[in-house]
Amino acid sequence: MFGKDLNKKSEDKVPEGLGVVCGAVYLMSMFLFIPVPFIRPYFLGEKGVFEHQEFAHFLCALLCICCMIFLGFADDVFDLRWRHKLVMPTLASLPLLMVYLVGAGSTTIIVPKPLRFLLGFDVNLGILYYVFMGMLAIFCTNSINILAGINGIEVGQSVVIGGSIVAFNLLELPSSWGSKHVFSLYLLLPFMGVSLALLKHNWYPSRVFVGDTYCYFAGMTFAVVGILGHFSKTMGLFFMPQVFNFLYSAPQLFGLIPCPRHRLPKFDPATGLVGNSYAEFLPSEVGPVGHILLKLLAMFGLVSLDTNVGTKGEMRVSNLTIINFVLRVIGPTHERTLVIYMLAIQLRLNSIRKLSTIALALGEERTRSELLPFLTDTLDDDDEVLWALAEQLGDKDFVVLVGGPEYAHTLLPPLESLATVEETVVRDKAVESLRSVAEHHSKAHVEEYFVPMIKRLASGEWFTSRTSACGLFSVVYANCTPSTKQDLRTAFRALCGDDTPMVRRAAAAKLGELAKVMEAENVKQDLMGMFHTLANDEQDSVRLLAVEACAAISSLLSKEDIEQLIIPIINAAAKDKSWRVRYMVADKFSELQKTVGPELTKVNLVYAFASLLKDPEAEVRAATSNRLKDFCSSLGEEYRQEAILTQIMPCIQQLATDTNQHVKSALASVIMSLSPIVGKESTIEHLLPLFLIQLKDECPEVRLNIISSLESVNKGISQLSQSLLPAIVELAEDTKWRVRLAIIEYIPLLAEQLGVEVFEEKLNNLCMQWLIDNVYAIREAATVNVRNLVEKFGSDWARVSILPKVLNMSQDSNYLHRMTTLFAVNLLVDVCTPDVIRTSMMPVVLKLGQDNVANVKFNVAKTLTKIAKRVDVSILTYRILTHRILTHHILTIQYAYVVH
Repeated sequence: MFGKDLNKKSEDKVPEGLGVVCGAVYLMSMFLFIPVPFIRPYFLGEKGVFEHQEFAHFLCALLCICCMIFLGFADDVFDLRWRHKLVMPTLASLPLLMVYLVGAGSTTIIVPKPLRFLLGFDVNLGILYYVFMGMLAIFCTNSINILAGINGIEVGQSVVIGGSIVAFNLLELPSSWGSKHVFSLYLLLPFMGVSLALLKHNWYPSRVFVGDTYCYFAGMTFAVVGILGHFSKTMGLFFMPQVFNFLYSAPQLFGLIPCPRHRLPKFDPATGLVGNSYAEFLPSEVGPVGHILLKLLAMFGLVSLDTNVGTKGEMRVSNLTIINFVLRVIGPTHERTLVIYMLAIQLRLNSIRKLSTIALALGEERTRSELLPFLTDTLDDDDEVLWALAEQLGDKDFVVLVGGPEYAHTLLPPLESLATVEETVVRDKAVESLRSVAEHHSKAHVEEYFVPMIKRLASGEWFTSRTSACGLFSVVYANCTPSTKQDLRTAFRALCGDDTPMVRRAAAAKLGELAKVMEAENVKQDLMGMFHTLANDEQDSVRLLAVEACAAISSLLSKEDIEQLIIPIINAAAKDKSWRVRYMVADKFSELQKTVGPELTKVNLVYAFASLLKDPEAEVRAATSNRLKDFCSSLGEEYRQEAILTQIMPCIQQLATDTNQHVKSALASVIMSLSPIVGKESTIEHLLPLFLIQLKDECPEVRLNIISSLESVNKGISQLSQSLLPAIVELAEDTKWRVRLAIIEYIPLLAEQLGVEVFEEKLNNLCMQWLIDNVYAIREAATVNVRNLVEKFGSDWARVSILPKVLNMSQDSNYLHRMTTLFAVNLLVDVCTPDVIRTSMMPVVLKLGQDNVANVKFNVAKTLTKIAKRVDVSILTYRILTHRILTHHILTIQYAYVVH
């Protein structure tokens, strides 16, 4: 087998599939190695202590790797399809999973710290853990295969991953799991040997191609050592570039965006450099989801997207691989340089991810004196690496590794440097880590180390450092002396008036946090000046963040100060020329109202809220509508009714017929809850017409929202049921099944208020019609609805009005309707008397036992087991009866026997 290197000018043939040679040498070496770790007991005269389980694990590992090499070679020869490539690792990993199962391997995982308050310290995944391990084998093998296309990249990334795992194993040898890491080294060290030998020939300019055989061989080796070495979750950290490459490539791999046969970089013969490769296709070849993904990727600068590039209006997009992404960032480059760059990213990410392990191995003193200064001086790296570094340094466990809280200040220099980089996500993570580290500082260290760092950042030449500084003031302010607090307030005031909008925006976002830790007198004297500066900023992005801080500041001021200092700003923001500022006011109105208080709300905020309900922007009207219930319920009782009816109700009447469906939907979700607030008479006079308008709205979401809230309007105002009944009956046959479902859930309450006679006249037939609906969810809800009705109206009523119609469905030609009969009986057994069950239900159920459909007979058995608990039928009679009816369905008999 041979091929041509598409990234070279030369037409020379290059041997392919040399991964099989590498794999064969590896297997022969491992076969010869088998006696080495297991022969010691015989030399020591300890024949009875042979490690049978370890021996089985070792042979199983070799079996899986051997199978994967064979399947990989088959792929090289026959060029298998992708769906087959997904199946092959699954088959090859089955022996591995079986040995793990027989060996009683743990299926418990440690829950990440942020989720422990929900899930506890650990969770036993059971069979899902085996699914995870099978998926790990699939991912490891295919992720290496996907990240390919340039000389040396497949073997190079495997060497980097393998070397990182070897280093991890060596560092973990002293731990309680040391024997597992020794086992991992048995498999990995020979792998590193054969891979380095292959890399020599595969390195640029490549004299051999490794083929899919090597990719599968390497991936399965990593999967085996991860699973049998009991660090399968840690293994994912060493595959971070591969994870990113898979996620980035997913739209092309899963056909959402057309994928060419080869996605390797494009070679330019004139310059000898490689650059981005592209996929060209017609717009019609991409579905709606694909078009959305392309726009999003292009908007965030992740791909190069061109339209109308050909005579037929073709689209052209850079191929979605991490190699093409790197070329998009650094530009065309030499192939050797590119592969070195790619491997360097992999190596640095793997090192940073295990930074805590490195620190543990170095010890506290060397970590402080060597590792941290090294990290501080070598921060010129890729954003992914810097982000990972910022995350690691902010971990509370890392404080322990540098010597505890006494030496927490040694973490500040590298984090300070990270807080000044250009990439926003890195800066944000660095600030988050600095805030975490600040908790471990004593008051003396805050003054000595942390505050000077804040001052340096706040006075930095580049806006990046000043932006980061804004998020640090609040975490140390309370632990400072009065003079230092004055300095911090002065520095923050300067940031509020900074020339760069991004700095002022960051200051506005953290103003509320600072207000909460500041003394009341300083809030009024110093902070209010900063607040007014930001609230009147020329940038709307700054003004809207100032609104967000308004509630926090108001809670610290007196009533008189709020009226003089805060109310004018709220009213001005509610009329701001930018709709985004008005939207923020609407979104935060409930919080503002609570801090301002009922009296000031009456005088100052009712009109502002009404103006937002009439805002020209639909987004603002929708946001204000969502706050309608909270606003009205928080009004003072002495003026609530008048304010709602005179100022708010006219706005609501306009919103009920708004041209924007999102506004109407938002109103529909809260309008019903106004009924208890305004009272019975005002509801009938003002709200009822609006309910009817929205119940008949053309938008399904509006109808659904109004129906979902019907229960709240009828509490205490039962007369409304009669008024709403015609609209409800009409909606019961709505074409949208979710609307019908919402109506069903409301029926029991409606029936209770209407009474038996009106219900039977208006709604009984409707309830029966739902039992034969085309949608299963409707039929299921209808059976629950029938049970609830019987529970309210009694068993005698059910015998006359409900059961004849329900049981008559048992003769329907559609087996789904016969099944519905059984479902209904299953529920009705709980609320009907034994006499009704014995005389009305049992004969029908027993007759259905002769049904030709197995599923019906199965449900007959389930129903009889439930009936037997409610009527006086002997166990023996019940079993004989069940056997006579269901002799042709053994599983059903066993089910009925076990349950009973």
